[in-house]
Amino acid sequence: MPTPGEIFAEFLLKKPPSWKLPSGIGVLNPYSELQVQRLLKLFCEKFYSGSKPRILMIGINPGRKGGGLTGIPFTDTFALEESCGLSTDLPQSSELSSRFIYKMIEAYGGAPKFYDNVLLSALCPLGFVRNGKNFNFYDNHIIVDEVKPYIIQHLDMCIRAGVRTDVVISLGKKNGQFLAELNGELQIFDRVVALEHPRFVMQYKSSQLKYYINQYLEALTT
Repeated sequence: MPTPGEIFAEFLLKKPPSWKLPSGIGVLNPYSELQVQRLLKLFCEKFYSGSKPRILMIGINPGRKGGGLTGIPFTDTFALEESCGLSTDLPQSSELSSRFIYKMIEAYGGAPKFYDNVLLSALCPLGFVRNGKNFNFYDNHIIVDEVKPYIIQHLDMCIRAGVRTDVVISLGKKNGQFLAELNGELQIFDRVVALEHPRFVMQYKSSQLKYYINQYLEALTT
């Protein structure tokens, strides 16, 4: 029987869908890189081997300097090495969202404890860019229509990987609204809890960092 990590990695590494996207929008797919494939498998083997039910904590889509580079959701190369203990030859990167997430993970008790209880992902595990900048899938209705079947497949995979269905935690309020509407159709989770997005906190509310970390910790323990 496959482990949660094997289920997770198999989904992320499968051939990506062929989407018809608006002009100027590109797909960010780190999983075409052999080193990323190796890192993802090592990460999943290290942190997602246990079959304990996990809370699904889910963002929007990966960014260029975090999951869009390393293939590990909300994890830049610094966090990958310093907090997860996985070395890489990828270009060194630091992402605001990753910095917040790993400060929160440290407050939670460290990466092994966190990932033993949480499956961290993104609604759309592939990212998008426009004019060299990150682009959120829900900001364009054409992209939403294209990626929605893939998002549903991804949520189905998370269920097969053993996530809890009593609650799902959204990283981002607008993301939470999208997830709540989708969950209304699919009836997967009992509750959708939406928290402020890590990048928003780091960019605009950094003076209240402890407050927002405590919000995350409370959401993970209730």
